[in-house]
Amino acid sequence: MRAGLEVLRSLSGASPGLVLSDMASSANKLRTAHAHIGSYARDCGVKRLFAWDLRARARWRPSAGGEWFADAECLTRRLRLSFESA
Repeated sequence: MRAGLEVLRSLSGASPGLVLSDMASSANKLRTAHAHIGSYARDCGVKRLFAWDLRARARWRPSAGGEWFADAECLTRRLRLSFESA
């Protein structure tokens, strides 16, 4: 994940987004993992974060520029809207 974010950081002229899905771990580790990845993504220039994680849905709160989705269908609809309006 960090290597991919470093690649995004190296791209010029991009306004990157990041999509996260289920991470195989315990709920407590998920909160920490999402918080860490979200923070690192911001540091790498990611402006929008879209997350779908069924195990962490009750605990994870997106930060500025982040959105959480209950299922893949909702996430897919939102991403389509984002790309259509871009």
